Parts: sequence; C-alpha cells; structure tokens
Amino acid sequence: MFRWKNKLKKDRKVWLNLGKICDIATVRVNGIDCGTVWTAPYRADITAALKKGMNELEIEVTNTWANALQGADEGKAPFDGIWTNAKYRRAERTLLPAGLLGSLGFSITD
Repeated sequence: MFRWKNKLKKDRKVWLNLGKICDIATVRVNGIDCGTVWTAPYRADITAALKKGMNELEIEVTNTWANALQGADEGKAPFDGIWTNAKYRRAERTLLPAGLLGSLGFSITD
C-alpha cells in the first residue's frame, strides 16, 4: 500500500522504479496490470492505475528454473509437480539471486 497525494499535470507519467530484479516482475496497481519488466531500467508506467489517496501495489516476481532444478539431478525435487528430462548442472551448488534486489522508488517524467 502507498499513498499518492500529487495531482499530475496532463501528459506526465509516473514510473515505478524496481531497482534490480531477478528475473521477471509483473506490476499491478489497484488490480490493474501495469506491465511486465525483465530488462534495465526495470520500471513500469503506473500512471493510468493511480488514484488519489491509498493505492495497492502488487509485484509478482518470477525467477528462472535454475534454482528449482538445483537438486533435481540428484533426485531431489524441491516441491511436488516438478519434472524435467533435462540435465541441469552448475559448477557451483549455490542458488542464483532471485526477487527484488534493489530499492523501490517513483519518478515522474514529461
């Protein structure tokens, strides 16, 4: 939730800056889909979804299968329903970064 107090001048846009994400994020404001981002500058135009007063923000982040498949080659499924016939191996056994990795912010442009 966030509060929006500013009245926008016509032809201006409000952007939600997501910082860095891994790997894909879908943004919704007040239940309105504001787009899916997966490349820099990791921002979404939320202008049409904003209302004066309280606004509800939802960010759904999806990462690659890399983390889910980390133990699959050893016969360890991370959760029910996962299946692959591909061999997936990384030299390191650590998980890849996932989720929102930076600070959120707003910017207004003409």
